[in-house]
Amino acid sequence: MRMKNRIVATAVLAGTLALFSSKATLLEKPAFQTKQAAVLARDSIIFDAPASCMSSRDFVERAVQEVNRLLPEEKRTRKVIVIEVDSASSEKYGAIYISYGEPKIVISEWLLKDSLLAQLSIFHEQTHAYFEFAVGNVQKRELGRLLSQALLHKFYFAEKNDSTTFERMKTYEADKYHPIFSIFDESNYQSCFDWRYGHPYDHGFRNQDASELWASASCVLRFYPEEFLRRLAALSKHDRQGAKIAGEIAGLVLELWGDCGFFSPQLKERIAKAACGD
Repeated sequence: MRMKNRIVATAVLAGTLALFSSKATLLEKPAFQTKQAAVLARDSIIFDAPASCMSSRDFVERAVQEVNRLLPEEKRTRKVIVIEVDSASSEKYGAIYISYGEPKIVISEWLLKDSLLAQLSIFHEQTHAYFEFAVGNVQKRELGRLLSQALLHKFYFAEKNDSTTFERMKTYEADKYHPIFSIFDESNYQSCFDWRYGHPYDHGFRNQDASELWASASCVLRFYPEEFLRRLAALSKHDRQGAKIAGEIAGLVLELWGDCGFFSPQLKERIAKAACGD
């Protein structure tokens, strides 16, 4: 599962998001909650946290259960471990999803101080569980194919088609320069953007692993759909091919989530129009 890379990249993402003031709307009581979600026993999730975090238990459990309801019972996240890490630390430990053994999420205590940030971080990690256990291999390969198209998109190499640029593209600088990845990067939707964080392209060069693209795109489409549409439409005005690839990625992500209730029913159609500049 390449946990080392995922732990580092995801920790950086979640850690930095807390530095930004968010513009998204928190869904405290999602409209998509169903009877199926309600029947999941409260004690089905172990909340291993310091006493100071116990007041967040209900919120964290609700955030975990909204994706758990879509997973096979044996693959549902059963434990959330909250650890104490100083948010001012130079190493921003954020949140990680661990699938081996008992599926669990490990999250830093300071993330729970911001309810929107906590929900976004938990959702990002839970989307990894959905991608791993509920998305078929054929669909994963298709998203991997689109990831490859995005990585090799000629717009990126328009000015500096050299080895230095190619190497730089493998780093966090990819989001700063790449027109497609920048609109799938959660941190780019915060009021203070720092290009080093967010990693929708992560793992893409070595093995076409689209799990981080999936997670970041899912978060952006859920929490920032209107802004995503505006940015996609703007991209289509000067880079039609890039907008086409981005639109296909977003459309596939929505298709694979199905009728889960996280997204507007009209969003896929609106994305297709925005990608065409309509």
